[in-house]
Amino acid sequence: MSFLICSSRAKQLVSSFFDWSRASRARLASLQNHQMFLPLLSGLLLRVALAPWTEQRWDSYINRLMGAYVFGYGIDPLFPERSCNCPPVLNYSYPPIWLLLIIPLFALWLGVTRFTFPQHPQALWAAWTSGGNLFEAYRSFIPTNLPLLDSLLKTPVIMADISIGYLIWIMGGRTRKAARVSLLAWILNPYVIMVGAWWGEFDSLALLFMLLSVHYLQRRRIMLSGFWLGMGISTKLFPGVLLIPVVYYILMTQKSQISKYIASLFATLGVVFSSLLFFPYSLDFVIRLLTGRVSPDTGGSNLFSGLSWLILFQQLPSLPRIPFLAIIFPIILALLIFKFRGSMQKADIILPFLTAAFLGIYLSYPTINVQYPMWAIPMLAVLLVRRSISKWSIVTFSVLPLSFLIITWNPLYLLSPFLIVDIYNYPPASDVIQQLWSFPWQLYWALPILFTITVIFTISRCVNILNPSPVDH
Repeated sequence: MSFLICSSRAKQLVSSFFDWSRASRARLASLQNHQMFLPLLSGLLLRVALAPWTEQRWDSYINRLMGAYVFGYGIDPLFPERSCNCPPVLNYSYPPIWLLLIIPLFALWLGVTRFTFPQHPQALWAAWTSGGNLFEAYRSFIPTNLPLLDSLLKTPVIMADISIGYLIWIMGGRTRKAARVSLLAWILNPYVIMVGAWWGEFDSLALLFMLLSVHYLQRRRIMLSGFWLGMGISTKLFPGVLLIPVVYYILMTQKSQISKYIASLFATLGVVFSSLLFFPYSLDFVIRLLTGRVSPDTGGSNLFSGLSWLILFQQLPSLPRIPFLAIIFPIILALLIFKFRGSMQKADIILPFLTAAFLGIYLSYPTINVQYPMWAIPMLAVLLVRRSISKWSIVTFSVLPLSFLIITWNPLYLLSPFLIVDIYNYPPASDVIQQLWSFPWQLYWALPILFTITVIFTISRCVNILNPSPVDH
């Protein structure tokens, strides 16, 4: 009798296994037939292949130095100079989320590699001390397992990149055109790959959160929108550019929901930023974080660089301390609010309004680093699917900063120091580059001017949505 019962149970188990196997094959076949499967898989594999062998040497060095502070020496990464005889410039200078990711990923790397730290932390920037070049300090901290560490620290960035590609497809209507735009404008965009998987800049994380906030705002999921914007600001400050336009939009369309939005946003910020309480001087850090990147900065100086048109002011012999961001951006925002004020109730107006408002930051911030134009590309991609802007906006938002990057950095600098430590002494490549990698100074002025023209043109396209006309694609 017991034999028959066991036999019956065995048959049931075998039958259940085959049912699960058939269902799994069906799900796998469905996944493979999904129109985003191959684009996302190709983008993922390409990024994973690049990640171990490339990095932005300075920023990646700072990332691993933060891990060394915490696990190797018990130094406060927010104010290292208050914990030891450490240079204040070698500190963490972003909102909390990236630090909260660095710490466990670095701990995982330590657990796998059993890396042994030098006795004194000063050994980790000895190349700066001896050579006098701050940006060559990374040469003193190149672990033998650096490719693994780079891969681990880039994993959240790569996952954010792929998630943004999928979200562009969703916001674009889940159509074949949306899949094609997502593939070309984002997933396989060389500029996007360079900033994220190649350099390891974590802007994609904040950008993903910001895009999720816009997505849920379009779906009138107010509390989720506030939550994701809070997550974006807790990663990098730039998603905060959308706060005033979003509040204005909600007041115009769903006034009763504004309290829920504000509560969700600030509750998220409060919870995430409270993680800094684990470190001493957390309040000092938050104050420095919120004031140090305005114009003028906390030192009272204006720094003009990158693709900002404000670099033209560098030619003035004596420039007063002018808060350019605080003056220019509110004017742009007021003009856009005035222009869109009668159309807020229209369907699908929120994305062009927020995109135009966000683009205003490129006309008002004195420093536009090469990764900053990437912030706008996902929203522009969705508008391109809707035929609201020209494809040339996305092309120029990618080509101009990528060109600026190429002419600014030595090509060998773009490779991991694990492969090449001294980029100026690696013959014959370094000799060839020294002879050829020289560009007319006019390019460093022309590219910011062209970028500014592109921004103005794209804002005008967003505004012209109020008076529809065919867009040349």
